[in-house]
Amino acid sequence: MVKPTNINSDYREEERLTCVLVLDTFNNYTKEIVSHTSLPLCLWPVDGRPLLDYTIHTLIRSGIQEIILLATSYSYEIRSYIMNSHWSRTYPKLIKLIPCKEARSLGDCLKDLEQENIINNHFLLLYGNGTLITNQKLNNLFIIHKENIKKDKNCIMTLVYRQLDSNHFEHPSYTDDQHLCIIRDANTYRLYDYSTEYIDTYEISLDLLEKPNVTIETLFCPLDCHVAVCSPDVLHLFKDNFDFSTINEFVK
Repeated sequence: MVKPTNINSDYREEERLTCVLVLDTFNNYTKEIVSHTSLPLCLWPVDGRPLLDYTIHTLIRSGIQEIILLATSYSYEIRSYIMNSHWSRTYPKLIKLIPCKEARSLGDCLKDLEQENIINNHFLLLYGNGTLITNQKLNNLFIIHKENIKKDKNCIMTLVYRQLDSNHFEHPSYTDDQHLCIIRDANTYRLYDYSTEYIDTYEISLDLLEKPNVTIETLFCPLDCHVAVCSPDVLHLFKDNFDFSTINEFVK
């Protein structure tokens, strides 16, 4: 297994903030819908603008200096959109498109990215179609990730979830395939167990409860935002472990 990269407690001031967008859900239901259109899901219009346009705007507002798009299909359409958009005129070196034509999973896309050898710093990863509509600045996630590394030097990924209330089944963003149960340390937020199975009872091992200086807490049905801050080691681990095809498999 690859050892975590040795980094200083603070990010270098000159370090570029990079975001990687995986423009595919790898969901058969979504693919069936998209197959009947001439546009990828990331270019579907919302209030007259493509979804991807909102995401790029959010990233620029967050201080992201490099955006890498990983596209498994519709590469020509996505490239045409980028080339003809005001982003390419205003920020000509901001966006890089990498076609991943043979990729069949998120893991395949990240393996293709690793082969490009262009990621040397911690980076923001948007997966699950790679689009995001939010009014929050995402650069704060790098700060949170840095704090997590201070607490645990072995931390190589910080995942972002949104805790839903008790009526989560009625939340418009919740779907049946998003059910999660997370067991973590309440102090360091280190993840100890992660389950996507819907069961009535979850078991916590006695060894985990007996760990010194660890306060266990459980989160039921948090909403996966499909956002993570990653160390470059994440790419190496996906490359070295061919059975890693999703974030869920990587976390487990």
